[in-house]
Amino acid sequence: MKVKLPRKWQEKYNLAKAYYNRYGNLEISQTFKTTNGVIYDKNGIDIGHWISDQRQTYKGKTTSKLTEQEIKLLEDIKMKWFVKNSYDLKSQYEEINESNKKRKQIEILNRVRSYLNTYNEETLPTKEEINKGMVKVLSYKNNK
Repeated sequence: MKVKLPRKWQEKYNLAKAYYNRYGNLEISQTFKTTNGVIYDKNGIDIGHWISDQRQTYKGKTTSKLTEQEIKLLEDIKMKWFVKNSYDLKSQYEEINESNKKRKQIEILNRVRSYLNTYNEETLPTKEEINKGMVKVLSYKNNK
């Protein structure tokens, strides 16, 4: 079921999508601002920071939450939730304890949602495919 997305989120997503359509990735500098998604404009919308915020939210590091629909849309334009830097690698291998339990639960839930978003209603996976896929999803070594 598709839900109407917040206008500001949709506006920033559209700029990120324009960037992706032009450059083929979302490797956007955190300081990148634009009015059209392609060309830097110091007076534009700060989509570089917004992309970073989406990653942090996905990992459960903010009080915000991403919907399944938002995750799917970002993955449609090849969002990489974990970029190759030492902080993200540390986060992936982090032990779960009382102080980070809630955040890690959100991160794991979002990984499961991302995996399930690779299927549509016409191509539901078998139980065996789900089991095999979930092992990969939850294995941090495979998500670098």
